[in-house]
Amino acid sequence: GKSAQTYTSGITGFTGAGIRVQACTFCIVEENEVSNIRGGRGGSATHGGKGGAGIGILVDQGTTSTVSGNEVWNIYGGDGGGHTDYQSKGVRGDAAGIQLIAGLAGAQVEHNVIHRVGLIPPEPVDSKAGQSGAVRVAGNSAGVEIRNMSAYKVGETDTLGHGLWLASGQTSVVHIYSSIISDVTGSAIWSNPEN
Repeated sequence: GKSAQTYTSGITGFTGAGIRVQACTFCIVEENEVSNIRGGRGGSATHGGKGGAGIGILVDQGTTSTVSGNEVWNIYGGDGGGHTDYQSKGVRGDAAGIQLIAGLAGAQVEHNVIHRVGLIPPEPVDSKAGQSGAVRVAGNSAGVEIRNMSAYKVGETDTLGHGLWLASGQTSVVHIYSSIISDVTGSAIWSNPEN
């Protein structure tokens, strides 16, 4: 993801996405390998901005989408901005293997393997990690079914890493079937308490 401008105080870094599908009907994202995606660095000035989100596959709006047979790994949030003696450091951005957002109507997410999401990036960073999820559902997306997912190694120690992350505002039902979720630092399935 593109970094926020260095003179911008507190601005969140831009989102980095491996595959992005927006406002699409009957879209299919199938049998891809997506790896080494990272959000942009947060802006720096008086206060460091949060790093941008890193997302493997992003499905934004639309109806009846299918995300199937993909392998997604090494997905990182961008580093927080600001790290001099006169600046407070922003936190690292969130990370998601697959993210479904903005009122998506109907999505089949099946037979995907998602691992190493929200871990420490290969190059050194000095900001605290954000949240992470193998699959993140937000924006009150409806008709979402997740089947036969294998998700492991999500989140760093002392952070929230989830298998299925139902973000704030997700009040529609999400079904998950026959999936394996292991080695997460938060919850296998987590719903924001505001939902």
